Amino acid sequence: MSQRTSLKLATLTATLAALLFLANILSPARPVRGKAAARLTADPLTAEQLVTQELAERAWQLIRRHPYVIAALGPALGAPDVHINNANVLNTPCTHNTENATDHTPHLCAVAVIQAAERDLWVAVDLTEERVVTWGWTNPMPAESIHPHPNPLPGRERELPSPFQGEGPGGRVQGGCPDPGHLERAGWSLDHEVTGTDGLRLSNVAFFGEPVLTSAKLVEWHVHYLSQSWGFLDYTGCAIGGSGLIYPYGDTQIADLLDDDQSIIGFEVIQDFRGAEWGQDCEYRYEQHFQFYDDGRFRVVGGAFGRGCDTDAIYRPVMRIDVAAAGDDGDSFAIWDGSQWQEQATEGWWSQAEPYTAEGYKWRVMDTGGRQWYVEPGQGQFGDGGRGDDAFIYVTQHKPEEGDDDLPMLGECCNNDYQQGPEQYLNGESIAGENLVIWYVSQMVTDVTAGSEYCWTIQGEPDPITFPCFSGPLFVPEPTYDVQRLYLPYSSRMAPIGE
Repeated sequence: MSQRTSLKLATLTATLAALLFLANILSPARPVRGKAAARLTADPLTAEQLVTQELAERAWQLIRRHPYVIAALGPALGAPDVHINNANVLNTPCTHNTENATDHTPHLCAVAVIQAAERDLWVAVDLTEERVVTWGWTNPMPAESIHPHPNPLPGRERELPSPFQGEGPGGRVQGGCPDPGHLERAGWSLDHEVTGTDGLRLSNVAFFGEPVLTSAKLVEWHVHYLSQSWGFLDYTGCAIGGSGLIYPYGDTQIADLLDDDQSIIGFEVIQDFRGAEWGQDCEYRYEQHFQFYDDGRFRVVGGAFGRGCDTDAIYRPVMRIDVAAAGDDGDSFAIWDGSQWQEQATEGWWSQAEPYTAEGYKWRVMDTGGRQWYVEPGQGQFGDGGRGDDAFIYVTQHKPEEGDDDLPMLGECCNNDYQQGPEQYLNGESIAGENLVIWYVSQMVTDVTAGSEYCWTIQGEPDPITFPCFSGPLFVPEPTYDVQRLYLPYSSRMAPIGE
């Protein structure tokens, strides 16, 4: 084909796209899923807001009329295969990071991912200014993810709870939520509930009456596509109206923890969250696990199953752990420097890196009364397939407005450093003998290599082939609890040792 012919074809394609664009503007817009397109509120939109269903519909109207989208996918594009969610896009107003932002007022933005054959088209919309800001194509999906392999690769299998019979498809809960509950088992007592947007929350956690946690929850998930300039901010819970909200799938579960001999050594509280069509592109699944051992240890765990919108997602769960070592007040934080524990005077953040103690401990929370909790980050040692947490930890002085209730969008999807959200609460305040909150952000990178999958799902129900990635810190008490003695009556328990 000659250069002149190629130029004529390119000109014709551009002209056709422009005509189709004008035709779409003049013709009535097709609403998403049969609902009328919403108008934006007159109030300024901020980046901390959630993309509601109405705003997602508005974003879709802007996208489907864009000339590039029309030229690439045709004018009769429907909405059933489109995923729209809160998003950050680097080098645009759609980012909180002022180093990457084009101005200092980050906007409310969403990315739509439109399924198209072996790869997907993504389009970013600035909802504050009501315009498309950029677009691109994802990497091709692995062949077995497009056409499930006839010999399924081994994945993690366990009996899953039945979905809720709510209004939404695929077990989504709309207008319903798992019942909150109170649990007492093996000396542990706790309350659990699924929040509106902060996932499963545990509170009032104690071991044989001694306070351990005021509360713990997973605030949000950051999903960054490493080869792209964008990613999602996912949140889990029971609120109604958010396009990116991932709903509970089944009731909150209580399961046994077993050792290698299949003996019960504790229990865990589990909540599953799934997109409506988990197993398809951009339909995410997450789990929260709170694990409690009979000897007094506990672990806070988040798991990502995918499947993402591309093959190179990095998942970062933002955990908030309101520790209460023998009570809320009087706690301090220390770091192991290779030879001794170094007490920290003021709020700060630290990365997970060597050195560790011989036991694998990296950090310590200590109460003025002597109770200590060693914090052991994941290095692939917990037997759940995790490959290491590569975590950031933040320690702040407790303030009720910094997460006692549900939080708005806290961080960004796509920062590859400590700027994940909790750093905004670091104000140089004292953490010596105070009421402390630990924020923990791990980092798990998707692997789609056959036989080595991680954070990836090949297919969903009814025969899932999935390879989740789990992360989270283990808390180890010191002094250790004399569990046998703690089962004695209170009067005997308080008697001097040896009597």
